[in-house]
Amino acid sequence: MQTTVDVLLCFPDIIMSVFVTETLLPLLQEPPVKRLCCKVGMRSEYSREILLDEFLKGDSEWVWIVDTDMIIPPHTLMRLLSHNKRMISALYFGRGEKAYPIIFEVEPLHQWPKTRYFFYPQNQLIEVGATGHGCLLIHRSVLEALEPPYSQLGPFDGEALVGSDLRLCLKARKEASVKIWCDTGIKCGHLHPESITEATWERGKVEHINEWTEVMERMRQREAKK
Repeated sequence: MQTTVDVLLCFPDIIMSVFVTETLLPLLQEPPVKRLCCKVGMRSEYSREILLDEFLKGDSEWVWIVDTDMIIPPHTLMRLLSHNKRMISALYFGRGEKAYPIIFEVEPLHQWPKTRYFFYPQNQLIEVGATGHGCLLIHRSVLEALEPPYSQLGPFDGEALVGSDLRLCLKARKEASVKIWCDTGIKCGHLHPESITEATWERGKVEHINEWTEVMERMRQREAKK
């Protein structure tokens, strides 16, 4: 079967011109891309659910979820496909005040991913417990094994509130028994409006890790008192 990919464009914010010139136009030149799908005016957590359902009604082999605030290096899709992993992401960093890497370490499913993967190895393929969906490639077989909804924000498996990105990763691990991967050699920018990159993370890395460690310790103490 010839490899074919549907690209789902999801809108966390408005589309910036730099996304069009540096991400959208180059990815249209990738040979496997069969079609682009988007829901204009809908935030990513809502549009993903609709677009994934549309993908499953088609016949493409892979779906590539791309948020429209991402700067994705050329040939990223071909590199992700070359790893032959059923669920794989590039590396990118959060747009908030603290530019954390959007990957979590592998933990038991009943704990759900809480440990951020701060000390990831450079330029390697690594297994992760969960990842964001700014640049995420998924094989059809993974989604076919899942019960909808796929990535809704809300309660999941005993947790009162799970984000849409985490939910899809947790469901994939639990219901499709799939491992999730990240290629740390593919580094994407995250527009805010300037591009948040690995260099942004490195500048505040020590401070942010210390703050996160304190937050997690307070959470553990609260849970221990219950």
